[in-house]
Amino acid sequence: MQKGSLSNNFAREVFKKILIGVSHMHKNQFIHRDLKLENVFVKFKSEEMITDNIDDVKIVDLGFGSKIWSSVSGFMGTPNYIPPEVFEHQPYDFKFDMFSLGVILYTMICGEFPFAGNNLKQISYAIKKKHPD
Repeated sequence: MQKGSLSNNFAREVFKKILIGVSHMHKNQFIHRDLKLENVFVKFKSEEMITDNIDDVKIVDLGFGSKIWSSVSGFMGTPNYIPPEVFEHQPYDFKFDMFSLGVILYTMICGEFPFAGNNLKQISYAIKKKHPD
């Protein structure tokens, strides 16, 4: 999916399908660790890109994904979607993906990241210390 402000109905329908996919992964003890808009593909029934025309939603790029049984650690993912625990070098679990889902929904509705910056240091600071506007 391309970034940008989407209609609430379209964002809701796409997000529901993303949640179904992530729920399936988590039920199978799998954490994605790189959920982002660029890793969500929406397939339409025809060329018209409207809510009623959504055929399927796919979550792709499982390269950082891993089976987990308790918690994991390590710096993974795309900076704007990474939870504070990663920047603070703490172990994390499925909450990693949950944070990323929040960023995806915010970005789909608002058309911008909730925590932005020009470099990793600024993004890290924003995620750890700031609240979205």
